[in-house]
Amino acid sequence: MSIFQTTAVVCPQCDTRVFASLVDTINVDRFPELRERVLARDLHRVHCPRCNTAWTVQKKLLYMHRGKNTFILVATPRSRPDYARGPEVLEGLLAQVPQPYGSDGDRLTRTVFGLEELREKLVAQDAGFDDRIVEVLKAYALEDHPVLMQRSRLRVVLESVDGTTVRFTAFYDHDPERYEIRIDRTIVDRVIGSSTEIQATFAAVHQESSIFAAPPAAWINFGRWSPPNDASALLRTFAGRARQGGPVDSGSADFRRMLRDLPRGSHLSGVAKRDLRDLRDFFRQLQPPDEALLDRLFEIRFDKGLEDEWAVNLATDDIPRIWDVLEALPPLNVEGNTKLLRLNVNQFQGGGLYQWSGEIELGDAYIESAPALFDSTVRHEIGHAVMAQLDATRNGMATRWVAERFGWRYFDPKDSAQLEQWIQMMVPDWSNVPGETRRQIRDAVRASLGPGRSWGPPPPYQLPPGHLWNSPDFGPRLACEKSTSNWFDSNRDWQRSADGSKAFFANYWYAWPMVVDTAALDMVNGFLPSTYAAMSYFEFFSELYALYFSPDDERRHSIPDDVVAWFNANVGTPVQNGGAPVFAAVLIGDLPTTGLA
Repeated sequence: MSIFQTTAVVCPQCDTRVFASLVDTINVDRFPELRERVLARDLHRVHCPRCNTAWTVQKKLLYMHRGKNTFILVATPRSRPDYARGPEVLEGLLAQVPQPYGSDGDRLTRTVFGLEELREKLVAQDAGFDDRIVEVLKAYALEDHPVLMQRSRLRVVLESVDGTTVRFTAFYDHDPERYEIRIDRTIVDRVIGSSTEIQATFAAVHQESSIFAAPPAAWINFGRWSPPNDASALLRTFAGRARQGGPVDSGSADFRRMLRDLPRGSHLSGVAKRDLRDLRDFFRQLQPPDEALLDRLFEIRFDKGLEDEWAVNLATDDIPRIWDVLEALPPLNVEGNTKLLRLNVNQFQGGGLYQWSGEIELGDAYIESAPALFDSTVRHEIGHAVMAQLDATRNGMATRWVAERFGWRYFDPKDSAQLEQWIQMMVPDWSNVPGETRRQIRDAVRASLGPGRSWGPPPPYQLPPGHLWNSPDFGPRLACEKSTSNWFDSNRDWQRSADGSKAFFANYWYAWPMVVDTAALDMVNGFLPSTYAAMSYFEFFSELYALYFSPDDERRHSIPDDVVAWFNANVGTPVQNGGAPVFAAVLIGDLPTTGLA
């Protein structure tokens, strides 16, 4: 039978959770329309109601068509480095399929990775092509189009076959561009007619690695010889040795080749990420630890630059510590975040700084004496990168949310209209103030904000004693005066609106007049880790982010339910089980075996 299950999946563009009807088994004899849906690229196609992204969900399944004696294991594309396990897994599944079906010699069994590769096998089957010859044709096509091989992660699939033309489509992972390659049918037929000679040549040149020597249920695809797949297989070998206590020769040619050719960050499979962690732990335990190698492994794992000084500073366990913090965050927040490029170290310093260039500066002074504080700082700075990514890719989403939910607003003091909006929120009859007086007060506010990039106010601005600015209850002046040095620490004293729902202050770092809901300040003073959250809406978001992703912090339970729901829907959920994401990819060996008919 073919069993559909309603499954929660996550939009690759905006992280929205969507429910989709997915199948565990494609039984073509009972549901022939499923084969047509694979050919039409319609199976497991999902549409996101939030951002309108459409994508194909990849999951493990078994394709079976007894009428054509065809049985294909479909694994996810990210499991390609495990291709050697495919035959064993598929044969184990076939042992559960009731007899009879055709003889073993007539049976087509294959392992493929993704529905696109499954579709290719069906196109070849319909055309009567040996899929091994199809891979030879791809090599011929690439020889005629070498420019396609100048970029990594190239995929080539058989698109269609008719009486005159065989069409291939070339594309790259994570790139929407598609390139069509056409081969005249007469040329293809001559190649097919020479298959005996081709097999003999491959046997002589490639011997046991020949595509024609692969076991029946193998992955038949030229991609199996790609350097990343070879590197992932080496990683599995070295990680296995590490788990057994070694030895692991990091200076060997194979180890250096692995480091050079491994996929990085989001292109790594779940298995490869765990293998990298095991290798990390092995080299971490050496005396002294091989920190230069830990640096290399970190950059592969997260596809982010790590300043070399992390390997030579006084702290000896800093790289694994940062690794653990990042691995507990949603992958799209880190390895999939284009607003996060590099992590630098400020030796003997505390705190951190996010640069809009995508670089983070982290002090290493408290890694050993106050590790929880260091972890929170890392999360805080990542929170800045997440906010930047949300704003850049989703039309200012994070900034709009903190404005709508918490009342955070800044006003450009260079824009007189904006500056007057801030003033009028405290002076309801502002429109009745004479124009020259309004101009003088605008100048006074600008002068009181200072030039920016300061932690304290400039000298008080002077206007005549009888001026409106100097009235005892004049809100804009009081808002500036009550914004002391390190104004965030004095947030309890900021100027309030008449009804007490708003607080007004001067931000001397950005030279902005600002306003925020007093309910947001109650959160800052009640349970957020630091009053620095009141510095600006950037810091407020990042402090919320840091606390939300600190599951062991009791203060996390104080975050309002609607705020938790917003983070769940738009940022992601904390990662569980030592680095395994909530929606982790399933290994080939974890393919469901129930419901096979």
